[in-house]
Amino acid sequence: MYSSTKHSALCVPAILLLVSLTIARTPPALSGTVLDSWNAGVPGLIIRVAPVDQSHEAKYATTDSIGAFRFATLASRAYVLDVFIGKKLLHRSVVDIQAQPRLVIKIAETH
Repeated sequence: MYSSTKHSALCVPAILLLVSLTIARTPPALSGTVLDSWNAGVPGLIIRVAPVDQSHEAKYATTDSIGAFRFATLASRAYVLDVFIGKKLLHRSVVDIQAQPRLVIKIAETH
């Protein structure tokens, strides 16, 4: 006779393994908010991320109405992150997206 208890006991570890493999394969993402000196979000800034190892081309995003940005899938781990207003560089940092997938970037001026 087949026991549903045995079946359930075998299914739980298998499901947990599948979930952990799915999470491990999810491409890394990077998101954040750019704030001014008054802690208000800054809209309309250009965010550029370029892999430190230059393995891929740079990607671009623009901050939204509350200063937020997001890069949904990134292939590398370390990126140079630049924040621009027009052609003027306001901020540059190196980001390890596995250690820091969510950023708050404070900038002193936007003009």
